[in-house]
Amino acid sequence: MIIIESIATLFLLIGFLTRISAAAVFINFLGIVFTVTIHSGYFMNWKGEAGRGEGLEFFILLFALLIILLIRGGGKFSLDALLFNRPKTTLSR
Repeated sequence: MIIIESIATLFLLIGFLTRISAAAVFINFLGIVFTVTIHSGYFMNWKGEAGRGEGLEFFILLFALLIILLIRGGGKFSLDALLFNRPKTTLSR
């Protein structure tokens, strides 16, 4: 889990292997939601009350952003685009 949280998020930041990293972070945090925060309700613990966990509010936003990255990829300014996109050649007649 620590590897996913550190390396995959670094890859997301620089845009390297974006879809794979987003899937890894998504699965990791899905496990965190179902084991730790599912019983805390929807809202975050804004007042810092002791004994009360954080809610699902942050994770819903995180999952929405990760789904966008899974669908769209890193974009044209990512390392993925720089390394893996080949220039399109046109056939001239």
